[in-house]
Amino acid sequence: VKIEKTQRGWSIKKSKIQKNSKNQI
Repeated sequence: VKIEKTQRGWSIKKSKIQKNSKNQI
């Protein structure tokens, strides 16, 4: 369960970073 939560958090973080980089470009 802990790993799943971490993976979920990473997915949200990744999508957030992708959105930010897209807006920056």
